[in-house]
Parts: sequence; C-alpha cells; structure tokens
Amino acid sequence: MAKGIEVQTAIFGDAITQMHKNTTEPMKPLMIEDLSGYCFGDFYTRTGMSVKDRELVVFAAIAALGGCEAQLKAHAGANLKEGATKQNLIDALPGGRSLERFSENIECGCSRQQHRLTVS
Repeated sequence: MAKGIEVQTAIFGDAITQMHKNTTEPMKPLMIEDLSGYCFGDFYTRTGMSVKDRELVVFAAIAALGGCEAQLKAHAGANLKEGATKQNLIDALPGGRSLERFSENIECGCSRQQHRLTVS
C-alpha cells in the first residue's frame, strides 16, 4: 500500500494526504486500501508502461464508464500533469466512448436472446 500512496501522491499531490485524513472510518477500506493500495499500488507500480501512458488508459476507461465525472476531471488533470496534451485526452475519448454502456448492451443482448427477438 505504501508504494500506491507514494505514486498516487506524486500524481495528485497533497490532495491525497488530505483525502486520507478526511476519509470516514467506513470509507477507509475503499479509499485507502482499495484505491491507494490496490489501484495505484498494484497497477501503477507495474513495469512495462509509463505512468503517463497508464494515466491515459485510466482516463479512457473512466470516460467509457460514464457517470464518473469527478474522477474523469481528476484524471484529466493528472494526465496534463504527467505530460499529456489536451489533444491526447480528446483523442482518447472516441475509443473509450465506444465502450460506454458495454455491460448494459450485453445484458440487453442476453435479454433479446432469451426472448428470441431478432434485430435486423
């Protein structure tokens, strides 16, 4: 977890220290163990991809999820801090946006199949 907090703080600055300080006890497992320890500690510390590239992938994934505007804004700022350009972020959106509602589409497809509906 320490490596994750180190990487996360290097990217997002003192906001991480303040977030950990202000996180309520019920949220600490999610915000500190899962987010800092797992997401940043496991994924961001792996070899084979720079933090800059990894941050762009995360930005695209968050964009694809939809409904995560606060996280998208934070990771947009992190991307710019890591050296990405605004154009890099714009270019990342079409690929990410094509995955939007992916799980909903799969569920819809399964539902159609169960009811034997065909889509022409």
